[in-house]
Amino acid sequence: MAKPSSNVRMWTPIGNAVDAYRRRVLADDGAVYEHIWRLIHIHEATVVLLGTALASRLMHLWENDASQTTRLNDLRNLVTGIRESALDESEAGDSESSGCMGGSIGAWIDLLNRFGASEAPDNCAFCKSLKEYLSAQAAEPLNFLPAWQRIIKVPAIYCQRLTRVQKFYAINSLRNKIAHVPLPAKVVQDLHSGLRAELLDLLTPDAARLQKDPVADVMTKSWHPPLHGKFVAGKSFVTGVSEFGKVIGSIDPDTKFVWPDTSQTSSGDVVWSASPFVRLDGELKVALLFRVPEIRSDPEGELTGEFHRFAAEVEPVVELQIPKGTFARWIPKRETPKPEEPQKLQAPPAPEKETSKEKDTQSKNQPVSQPAKKTPQELRSLAEDCFRDRDYPNASRWFADLATSNSAQFYNDVAKSKYGAALWRAAERASDLNEQKNKMRLAIELLEQAMHHSDPAYSARAYYEGSKASWHLWKVAGEVKLHAQSLEWAEKAAHLDFVMAYISWHERLVKESEDRN
Repeated sequence: MAKPSSNVRMWTPIGNAVDAYRRRVLADDGAVYEHIWRLIHIHEATVVLLGTALASRLMHLWENDASQTTRLNDLRNLVTGIRESALDESEAGDSESSGCMGGSIGAWIDLLNRFGASEAPDNCAFCKSLKEYLSAQAAEPLNFLPAWQRIIKVPAIYCQRLTRVQKFYAINSLRNKIAHVPLPAKVVQDLHSGLRAELLDLLTPDAARLQKDPVADVMTKSWHPPLHGKFVAGKSFVTGVSEFGKVIGSIDPDTKFVWPDTSQTSSGDVVWSASPFVRLDGELKVALLFRVPEIRSDPEGELTGEFHRFAAEVEPVVELQIPKGTFARWIPKRETPKPEEPQKLQAPPAPEKETSKEKDTQSKNQPVSQPAKKTPQELRSLAEDCFRDRDYPNASRWFADLATSNSAQFYNDVAKSKYGAALWRAAERASDLNEQKNKMRLAIELLEQAMHHSDPAYSARAYYEGSKASWHLWKVAGEVKLHAQSLEWAEKAAHLDFVMAYISWHERLVKESEDRN
């Protein structure tokens, strides 16, 4: 195995989790149950770091390549949980995966399995190295398999020799089970020993030497190639647990992944943007974006993200505001053509030999053709398509036409809810302040009507959108009652339907209200 450059150690989030495990094993080798969960923490840090690095690397490679649009949309779907064919994913009855940004380790493993172990492009040194790492097959079945089989009936797929990405799935499956099942002391001890052996194999080529003593310190600085790397932001770099320094000549404030390509064919650094998944704070502490509860409800809005340090600190999770539009490039792009706009009225071409007198006669006697009038069903379809494309100005226009059609079948509470949702978003783009206010007030009126839907899920959606509209109107109008109304409706939405986006939005408003008081 080629050695990394001298100032590059293990990726910091993984190093933090490994360091926390080492410290606790040395301080209290009898706290076996705690050690199991610290090993699982190492697993999660490894999965999220590699998934984050791979996703952002593929975005870097594919974003401007039209031939990769389909695969890039699939990647975006795995990250955000939003599908190209249904961008309004938070409607009632939605059962799709919430994606990596829903806080799902399983979703990150799915991403690694497909785009790392299967579809990683060979023209990228990092992707190729990661593919080799994930696809490497173990010589024996899982070390913790006997202990696992004493807890539950283990699926047959996990009882054979596994690749590393399959081990990721197995450890996550084990984690989900032991989180809900009390374990006897003997099983705990055996489970720790076996799980430790597997984590060491995932981390280092020195695993065989280190796994002999189940509570010995993990004394090695040799890690598998994809696990080496550093983060660079501005003039600073961070690598390993606590190694940092200055980078000569770099002034780009954007945080970058820097992976040392030490293969025989190359010996340079592979560099790409880590935004928005990696954050370095003022003390050069590294945190990974782990969860964005509202991303499927308002992907282009100002969102709150949960950043995890993976360092076993007293406050390991930091909630931060993510600037508006940050995730725009991570929202699937429609591959099919947009619906045709209404045909503009055009004068027919004049015949070549026609006199002006003949033209005057024809213009008086021949009626001008009019564009075909849209049916309510067509209007609803056009409005829905624009809404899914996040073309909110046109969506609100089509919904406005639908509102004048007197069709109760197509202009129902769900249509009013989407009309209101499109209208307040379109209002944000208006340059005139009065126009913004008027559109937002109309949006609130429409959403108030939609709140009476008989289905609690649809009603909750209207309350949530109404809360958002009220909050944005409060921001531009400054009326205190609007913030109170926004808070009240957010609470109603959270009570009506247990959707994490609604709960997180309500919690944000509660905190905002407390801070204001």
